[in-house]
Order: sequence, then C-alpha cells, then structure tokens
Amino acid sequence: MTHVFSKCERPIVLQLSFRFEGNQKSTPEHVKKLIELLLELRAKGQLLILASNRYDQMYFEYFTGVTIPKVPLCACHIKERYHPHRDEILIGPARHYPQGHQKISQIKKFFAKSQPEIELRTIRELYPQHHEYRDLSRHRAIIVLPYTIYTGAIVEYLAMGIPMFMPTSDLLSQWHIDDYLLVERKSDLSPTRFSMITGERHDSMPDPNNDYDLEAVNYWLKFCEWYEWPIETFSSLEELEQKLRVADLESISKNMLNFERQQYDDTLLKWQHILQEIQESPYGGISS
Repeated sequence: MTHVFSKCERPIVLQLSFRFEGNQKSTPEHVKKLIELLLELRAKGQLLILASNRYDQMYFEYFTGVTIPKVPLCACHIKERYHPHRDEILIGPARHYPQGHQKISQIKKFFAKSQPEIELRTIRELYPQHHEYRDLSRHRAIIVLPYTIYTGAIVEYLAMGIPMFMPTSDLLSQWHIDDYLLVERKSDLSPTRFSMITGERHDSMPDPNNDYDLEAVNYWLKFCEWYEWPIETFSSLEELEQKLRVADLESISKNMLNFERQQYDDTLLKWQHILQEIQESPYGGISS
C-alpha cells in the first residue's frame, strides 16, 4: 500500500500499530524491499513514519536503525467514565485464542478456590451478544490478559478509567514461553526462533521474534505501552488476589484518567505539529 501511495507524490503519514512488516505471506526479500522503500521515501521527505506505541517504535529501530517518533492512540470518542455498580470483576479482553481462554480458566479456578467472594467473569459471559462502553465502565476492575502487544480495547479501558490489573513483564513472558499467550505478537500467529532478516540493532538487542528465549521475550515485553501507565501489575496469582482485596480502585481510576487526559493533550500537540510539517513539505501539503 505504501508503494502505491508513493506514486501519488503526496505526503504520507504511516502510523505503526502492528509490526511494520506484518504480513503472513512476506518473505525475507519482501521485508528487505519494504524497508528500502520506507527509508527511501522517508529520506525524500515524502513519508513520515510514526509509532503508536513504544514496542513498535523499538521494533522498527531494531530492524532499520532509525528512531521514529511515538504518537499514542487516544480513545477520545469515548465519553463513558468509571462508575462501578456491579460486583463482578471482568477478565478479558473479550477476544482471545484458545491459549488465552485456558489461562483465564486457570485464573478463575484459582479464585474460586482461594477467594470465592471475588467474582470473576469474562466479557463474553456477561455480554454474549453485545456490550456498550457503559456496561464495562460499571465494573469494579478488569484483569487484562493480552493476546498481543497493543490493542484498541486496552486503550479504551484506559480512557474510561477502569482499574486495570496486568501481569508484570516477567510473568507475562513466562506465560508466553509456556503457553504462547501473545498469539498476535506477530502476524504469522505461530512461535518462531528468529526473524526473517537480521536487524540493524541485532548486536545490542535480542531478536524480537524469538518466542523460545525467556530473556529475549522479557526484554521486548518491557516495551509494552501499558507498563508506562498508572495501572496495577501482579507477579503471581497470589499477589493479584491480595491486590484485588485491598486496592483503592477509585484512586487507581483517578490516576489513569489524569494520565490519559495529559497524554491526550500531548498527542494533540504532536498531531498539530505533524500537520504543520506536512503543509510545509516539498510535496505541497495536504490536497483537498
């Protein structure tokens, strides 16, 4: 698609929210040609490459040696805010793969035995057909078991201020090694030991597509955007249980909303600057 747009001789903004070479049919030669095209258009001033999250920012740098700006996604369309009325604690997101459903079942069994008064329910259990943002905002908290590095759903939880409980990068890495939890960490949906091509930063950074090396997985998962947010993390199910019992959920929600508001303001300024750059580009700005 970038190749097609490049023929139009108009400014292009490419915001990476998934691995930039993500295509199940890609070959090493395809990836190399894509990198050459992206860097060529960038050098000409026709292409501005952004990352919507820290992971994709570092991923692009690993393969190209180029540092690109990060401009986060914001769910500014959501007006609902945290307003808990229901006792159930959500566990999600709603979409998952068999690996995720198995892990969710393990967590629910753990709580049913150790802390039965804490009622965990998946989004699909409570809302099998459809749910609105206001439905989610009425729950006390959500335990997030991600299936990928960055999703719109998690950005929406942040925007609503729903207190999030996320496994630490250490625990998430171990679950990924054991169960391949992050199925959509890359487009082929299957575990691999190495990338199709050698990255420019391979001497100083481990391979981001090695799903068998715990240290490599943990190195990269530390770049997940949510670890920069004021949410709660847990290193074990026992710690999760304790935190759910004593956490000040209202304070967590307030901190999340304050963070999201500041991030929105910062992101708005970044986009204003980007649009100004495009207007002043040698390709004549944005055509009407």
